[in-house]
Amino acid sequence: MLFVFEMLASWAIMIATCVFIVRRHMARKLAAFTAFIFVATAQQVLVGGYLMLTGDNQSYTSMQSWLSPIIGVLQACACIQAYAWLVMSLVNFKRIGAVLFVLLGLGSLAVEVVLPLYIASATPAQESLRLIEFRVGISLGAILMVSLFFFRIIGVPSAPKWHALSLALLSGGNGLGWFLMNGDLVMTSCITAFSVWCLTVHDAPRWINIPAEPYDAKGVERAWKEAEDKIRDSLSHGLDYV
Repeated sequence: MLFVFEMLASWAIMIATCVFIVRRHMARKLAAFTAFIFVATAQQVLVGGYLMLTGDNQSYTSMQSWLSPIIGVLQACACIQAYAWLVMSLVNFKRIGAVLFVLLGLGSLAVEVVLPLYIASATPAQESLRLIEFRVGISLGAILMVSLFFFRIIGVPSAPKWHALSLALLSGGNGLGWFLMNGDLVMTSCITAFSVWCLTVHDAPRWINIPAEPYDAKGVERAWKEAEDKIRDSLSHGLDYV
């Protein structure tokens, strides 16, 4: 009963996310995310609805195994786009951002290698599906979470950070849920991630490279002089009061 409620709740929040994307005029600016969420919503409703109506877990697993690589590619594109939004929010950061992305990708793959995956009781279809979902989810979630920590130190606008966090929660929770074979965790991560997105992401990216402004030597000198004058005036008033 709990699984049915979680599935219905995930459908509702994913459909709401699709509606908000259209209403906030983000479909063109976040094309990869839009394609991912629309396809993922259709997959969840149709395939999940089939499972709820028939209870045919074997056919459900087979359909998911066929669709999972497609969803995984779209999800990867959405996460790369989210990372690009973070990078484009900073001044002249494209090259450093690209290098950082490669390093994070290699690091996330290295983590996957050392984690055990095989379950003796799983069918080949279940094990294949679990492998795809886990590797995609953990890789993308790790990349975005570490990126968020790094970019938070530098400082970027809130919209790209919340957008990336939503996808990190979705990817990481989905990967961990499949690793543990826990459907409740998968559904909870979906509900949480898209709820965060609907509540926090209201501005679409402009996708404009931000160039560094020329160094204003006279302006800096003027600011220092004004600061020194204020300090001098404060000290003189203090001495007059004494």
